[in-house]
Amino acid sequence: MIASEAGQDKAEVETATGGSRRRWLVVALVVALAAVVIQVRSDSTGRKVHDSGSGGPLDGGEASDTISIWSVEIGQQLTMGHLVVSNEGKNPLVLEELRLVPPLDGGLELIGAVTAQDRDRQIATVGAGRSYPPDAARVGRTRPMEGTVIPPEPDQGKRSRGTAILVGLRLAKPGAFGFDRMEVDYRVGKKPYTMRVDIGFVGCGPPVEYPARCPDLSVTGASEEG
Repeated sequence: MIASEAGQDKAEVETATGGSRRRWLVVALVVALAAVVIQVRSDSTGRKVHDSGSGGPLDGGEASDTISIWSVEIGQQLTMGHLVVSNEGKNPLVLEELRLVPPLDGGLELIGAVTAQDRDRQIATVGAGRSYPPDAARVGRTRPMEGTVIPPEPDQGKRSRGTAILVGLRLAKPGAFGFDRMEVDYRVGKKPYTMRVDIGFVGCGPPVEYPARCPDLSVTGASEEG
């Protein structure tokens, strides 16, 4: 009797162990398949995604990890000019598209993006301004961001002050709205890249409803309508 019970217990243990192994095998297969799907999606775009300062020739400089907070009137147009990029590669690169992350939800609008290269602008960093297009007296000559060619920085000798990407924004309705990050698509020859840079913005208005400052929208995708 005792031997029979012991054998039964052993069989139950073996069955439980076998079931656990099967469950772990299923989990491992699901994870592996998910990884394959992600890899296929990544490969299908053909675009290499990298952070500012690593993994690609376009570098976002020292402005990464910053956020601007403005209280403005509804309809006010603004310029964000904190992003100054340089080409740390060996060949010229061409800027293609700018995206704001998370995508804007209608409270804040992206109205344009232009560049001011070193040879054209009067100051090193444009910063922010309450107009768009930006003041030509400060910025100098600008051109559409799409198609801007950035030559590589020299291996030796004096470096340029980089190319400023000037982003036009408009507060479209009462409330507080913002984004956490910018993504810049570009190409070197036929090879496409995307640079991610942690430069964010929060805009709120009208000022009578936000007399002190805009609320904290640090949670990705957050907004607060008035």
